[in-house]
Amino acid sequence: MALNFITSPNVTEDRCRNYISKMFISTSSMIDAIFEQAQTDIIKAKFKKESKDIIIDLIEIKINNLLSKFEDIIFQFNYKYKQNLEVPFEIFSYKDKLEHLLKLQPTTTSNINMDNVD
Repeated sequence: MALNFITSPNVTEDRCRNYISKMFISTSSMIDAIFEQAQTDIIKAKFKKESKDIIIDLIEIKINNLLSKFEDIIFQFNYKYKQNLEVPFEIFSYKDKLEHLLKLQPTTTSNINMDNVD
């Protein structure tokens, strides 16, 4: 659908730019939602390394698929309007989020006597 929209002869450059902006926001939101779900899944898996690695691999695949679709839209826009529009993937900051997931560890319970707390 996205590529059909961009390549449609009836669509103006301004409408395409607006569409790309909405797709950027949508892609960012989806990436954030994927990471929130992954964190929940890692906690449910009790932070086991094998499970965590599988979840993180799946996340990378999902994000790369999203970003490649977004990249296709920008490529089509640049081709159609002879622009040099660039959106670096670093702006999504998903590498930092992956690092955070890799470092997730279960919280340790401490033996605090709550009767002694003021």
